[in-house]
Amino acid sequence: MLEVSSSPGGAVLLAAVSSDDAIPLAAAGALSLVAWLALAAVVLAATRPKLPPAGPATIELGPEPPAVANLLAHRCHVTATAVSATLLDLAARRHLAIDQVAPDTYLCRLHAHRSGTGQLTPYEAKVLDLVRAKATKEGTVAIRELSLGRAELADSWWKSFAKLVVDDARHRGLVRRRWGRLPALLLSATLVIPLVFGGAAVEVLGAVARAGGSTAESDEAGSGLVMAGFLWVAVVVLGAAKLRAWRETDAGRTAAAHWLGVREHVRSTDLLISAPPAAVAVWDRHLAYGVALGACPAAAQAVPIGPQRDDEAWSAYGGLWREVAIEYPRRSYEGEAPVKATLLGVGWSALAGLVGFVLVRAAGPMLFDIIDTVVTESGPAWLGLVVFVGVAFGLGVPFIWCGAKLAKGLVTLARAVPDLASTPVSFEGQVLRVPWGWKSVGDSRRWEPTGFTAVDDGRRDEVRALRFYRPDVAEGSVVRVTITPRMRHVTSCEVLAEATAARRWQAPRPTSPVD
Repeated sequence: MLEVSSSPGGAVLLAAVSSDDAIPLAAAGALSLVAWLALAAVVLAATRPKLPPAGPATIELGPEPPAVANLLAHRCHVTATAVSATLLDLAARRHLAIDQVAPDTYLCRLHAHRSGTGQLTPYEAKVLDLVRAKATKEGTVAIRELSLGRAELADSWWKSFAKLVVDDARHRGLVRRRWGRLPALLLSATLVIPLVFGGAAVEVLGAVARAGGSTAESDEAGSGLVMAGFLWVAVVVLGAAKLRAWRETDAGRTAAAHWLGVREHVRSTDLLISAPPAAVAVWDRHLAYGVALGACPAAAQAVPIGPQRDDEAWSAYGGLWREVAIEYPRRSYEGEAPVKATLLGVGWSALAGLVGFVLVRAAGPMLFDIIDTVVTESGPAWLGLVVFVGVAFGLGVPFIWCGAKLAKGLVTLARAVPDLASTPVSFEGQVLRVPWGWKSVGDSRRWEPTGFTAVDDGRRDEVRALRFYRPDVAEGSVVRVTITPRMRHVTSCEVLAEATAARRWQAPRPTSPVD
């Protein structure tokens, strides 16, 4: 096909253009996009925060506050025990006192005429302000009254505290943004390649349409490259917003190795492991750092201040106290029975394919005919632009929906079908979390289980919760769970030992460090 265009000087340019010319460009765009996704996966793995090998076991403390030590010892992630450790550190520095007034009951007492030692960081001042806000006129408050619970205020308070800790670590040169200039520039620059190929393919199709007499704005010269530019900006902006994270610097790795060495020393000291909060008068700042590093469970559990978090828990299953990170499943239909998941996968795939076929064969040409009609008729330019945007949005949303549902159906089938012939696997562990939350029911809200149960088998410091709930399976219970390998559908759950206060909060003290 020939495209004819006239220059201002009257010269006529003839260029052979065919829709087949867009195929190699589209193929090159698809291949380069796959290569870019592989590169992004490599960069993600390379920039992931990593714990260095632990340094020699030592009793010597470093210059960083307990909350920063907590950040470094947990892969640049602040855990809830950082708040408890900060309170104990304030007590060790004589800004306040912690007294035991009854078994498992502790009182926090502000000093009336003593300001304490050392200048407070913003997050330390935040914890001290929390104590002052809840203290009586005499300057005392029960430690359990300092808990912020699960309210929206607790979430806001926690985010502010964690941000202040990260800011302090950045100021000390210990952490940096996970996405530095080089990886950000590398991914941003290489993303241009598949988008340019895709934009060029759209340009070829636009040239074919123009040669056939089309006057639609979507077929104008340059529209494909403009679209590619908008996509590039959208991906870069959204990626920068969603992938904000931190990783250690060289100085941070050195400091982290030192604090891991301090943790090894604490774990070899039985009296410090089992020390209550009031023992801060004896152990001084070592107790605060032990809590921050996840090595002093007795003090940490007796000082449950700050927000209650469902993504963290203490566990001693397997004989070693440690902090466990809990991840909740987000994958489509994880936890469903394989037969049901297979039927859902087939249903969504068929529905998305059918709707997509109808859109391609009927709705697409019809909508573009509407655009051509509006654009070619005389009328205000803004009206044509409004119609174009509206029709493009109306066409794009259903296509995006079809693509998302088709991908969901195929992924579900890829995981569910093998489970139909797989043998379920069993493991034993302790229930760490059975989270509850507010659920809207009409005009009211109810506090009820969220439908998940997190079970620790004692082998890892990360636990993936099961999409499963049963009223008789309580936090602290020891259970034997049988699940399918891929869908993680719970086929049976046997309670081996009921939850008790002793089992829930006490366990054999560690005899060896965590791997």
